[in-house]
Amino acid sequence: MRNGSFLLLFLLSSSLWAADPVVRQALVTSENRLGKTWTTLSGHVELTTSLSVDELFAVITDWPAYPRLFSRIKEIGFLREGDDVLLSEKVVVSAFGIEVTNRFTLRLGFVKDAKGGVFVPWTQERTDGTIDKLEGSWSLEPTVVAGKPMTLVRYRTLSSVPQTLPGQAGLVGMFYPNELKQMILAVVKEAERRKENS
Repeated sequence: MRNGSFLLLFLLSSSLWAADPVVRQALVTSENRLGKTWTTLSGHVELTTSLSVDELFAVITDWPAYPRLFSRIKEIGFLREGDDVLLSEKVVVSAFGIEVTNRFTLRLGFVKDAKGGVFVPWTQERTDGTIDKLEGSWSLEPTVVAGKPMTLVRYRTLSSVPQTLPGQAGLVGMFYPNELKQMILAVVKEAERRKENS
């Protein structure tokens, strides 16, 4: 058995296991629209973990915990509307001495599949005008790795914000892949913490 295979089997045999997040896409571009420059961010990150779909879904839908889990979210409100949830957030982004506050409302849906997976898409419902577009999703898919039940976690996001400083796309591009990893890791680490404390 090769060393890499042995290490994989050893890690899978532990009670909690998660692979490092893999960034599949982290595009940051600029475009001019109606005399204004916009920075568009498109990202996709995923990882595989021994946590169950239900354990991860419980964290993703724990709206009051968001300000603790995600440092940029300062305030959160939510309202059920039929099968959807309206999630209102105040987000503060600070970089290079510049602080931008965004307020927006997202509409989240929930789709469960026959294999036990869950898809949570969101789209922008309302904004204070600081974000032109915001959409994305969480996807939790049961899978099997080396004979062990696992969950493939995917996080996707697409947003468009006004440029607040020259070269913004280049600067944001340096940090964006790590931001994507931190989003998915925050959910996995919280689910692990809850499982260990239960």
